[in-house]
Formats: sequence, C-alpha cells, structure tokens
Amino acid sequence: MRRKETETNSSRSESIRSRRQAPQELPRVFSKAQINQASQKVRYASSTQRVTSRRPASTSHVNRGAVRPPSRYSVSLNVPGAEISLPALPTAKIGWRAFSGLIVIVLLPIIFFLLNSSTFQVKNFKLNGAAMVTKDDIDRVMGINGIQVVEAQPDGLEKDLLRAFPEFETAQVQVALPTNLTITVKERVPVVAWRQNENTVWVDGNGVAFGARGENPDVILVDARDNPPALPVPAAPQGKDGKPAAVEDETVKPLLSPEMVQAIQAVQPLIPTGTTVVYDAAYGLGWSDPRGWAVYLGASVKDIHDMDVKMKMYQEIVAQLEKEGITPAVISLEFTNNPFYRMEP
Repeated sequence: MRRKETETNSSRSESIRSRRQAPQELPRVFSKAQINQASQKVRYASSTQRVTSRRPASTSHVNRGAVRPPSRYSVSLNVPGAEISLPALPTAKIGWRAFSGLIVIVLLPIIFFLLNSSTFQVKNFKLNGAAMVTKDDIDRVMGINGIQVVEAQPDGLEKDLLRAFPEFETAQVQVALPTNLTITVKERVPVVAWRQNENTVWVDGNGVAFGARGENPDVILVDARDNPPALPVPAAPQGKDGKPAAVEDETVKPLLSPEMVQAIQAVQPLIPTGTTVVYDAAYGLGWSDPRGWAVYLGASVKDIHDMDVKMKMYQEIVAQLEKEGITPAVISLEFTNNPFYRMEP
C-alpha cells in the first residue's frame, strides 16, 4: 500500500517538473500604431448607421442591357459516349424603344409607297343617285380622279360636295382599297324656277336654290320684279353659361321660305294659260293678265285663301272697269274687304 502511494507521488512530481521545464508562450505585445488603428476602426463602426434592405441579397450584379454569353449545345452521336458541341449565336434582349424604332423604319417605306404610287390613285370613281349632276361636273370642280385613296377623307369630301353642289340634299362617300371611291347622293327636286334680272335658278320645296339645268316642264316659272322676302334670322342657341353658343355656318342657305313656295304652288292653278306667276315686293304674288294689267293676291299662304271668293271678286272688278272703259295697271285682291286698282304700276 505504501509502495503505491510512493509511486503516485513520484509520477506527480515528474509531471510538475516536466511542465516547468517546457518553454512558456510569451504574451503578444502590440505596438502603439496598431493600438491606435484598432481604436479608430472601433469608433468608425460605432458611428456608422446600419442600413437594412428588404430585398434579398444578391451575390452578382445583373446588367440587363448586356449581351448574354453564347450558349453551347451538345448533339449526341450514334457512338456511345460521343457527342459534338455546337456553338450558338449570342442572344440579346431588345428594349421597347428599339422595337418601336424598328417598326417605324419598316412602316416608312410602306407609307411612302401608299402616298405616291399610282397603284392607289382614284382613276374612275362611282356616282350613284344623281340625274342632274354628272361625274364630269364633280371631277371638274373637286378633282377627285387622281387623288391617293389613302388621302381621301369621306367626311371632308361630303361637306365639300354639299357646299359645291347645292343640288345635293345629302351626300355619302365610301372609300376602299386599292382605288375604289363611291359617291351616293340624293338630289333636290325642283319646284319653282325663280327668274330675276335674266338669271334663273331652281328652288326646291324647302326654298333652297340651285343652278337651273336644262328644261323642266314640271317647275313653276316665277318672274320676280324684286328680291324675295327676307328670311327670319333664327335665334342663336344658348350655351351652358347663358351666353349665345357658336353656330356652324350652314352649307346652303334657302332663297325662299317654305311658306313662300307653298303660296306659289297655290297661285299656279289660278293663272290663265300661257301666263306666268309674277312677284312684286309691294303686292306679293300674282300674274300678268293678257289684257294689259297685273293681278296680285298677296305674298303668303294666309293671303292666298278663299280663292273662289277672290276670283269671283276679280271678275266683277274687271267687268266694271271694262264697262267704264278703264284699263288699270294693277289690281290687288290681297285684302278681300278692301280690293283696289291703280292706274300706274
């Protein structure tokens, strides 16, 4: 027992002796410059504000406009384990601006071709619904043949047609590639031929005047000694702010009122055969009696009423004048309660 204790003590003493004999590591000594540098780094880190990003960290920067490196494709052969690597063309990402520019470059020659090529010129347009006006008349005034079909604006052509040809009540223009242009019109129906100062125009039922074309036995000839009655000026529409709103200029303006046209139609059956209707600003509508005087009934439909009564009164007045040997210049029956005659026009 004592032997074991002796051996234990000797082993401990040997281990202590060996540790003492082993070389001890000296503590690391820093220079003054290293200490100052380390303290500056600590102060800089403490004063720097930390920035937090919500986006995931990215290890590489992507240049979106850069051209991607070319890929390589491998093609397997029939021999096991053998293949051929083929290079591929580099792929580039085209932006929307470059794509828009490419479209413009492609369209420019197409537009130039459409605007200048004779392939798209109107050479023989179609005209439907016209009896008085011919294609030559329209082309002479508007020069439609020869224009590029892509430049033809239907709305503008329709307004120009109605302005240049008051004979048209309505006009419609249709355009189709390559050279098709069709004009469909509705012509006005002449009712009255208004002759004044050796100039004759036709007038439709709405009072719109247009140039006389040829002979038309269905119209009523009126010899006007004065200008027709002035038409009433329509009141300007009111805008939202209470001020008069702008009114577009009418394409055509009537010469006569529709009521005046109706009065002329009412007088026509009363005149003797071979005579014409006469208009005078002071007396209205009437006719020239072959016996040498003028008869007037008034200038409105209201004046041209009770025709049977007025015609009977006229016959009585003429009989009395012939009995007395009087040849008047004017007989007026505008007012049935006050008819009169004048010896001078």
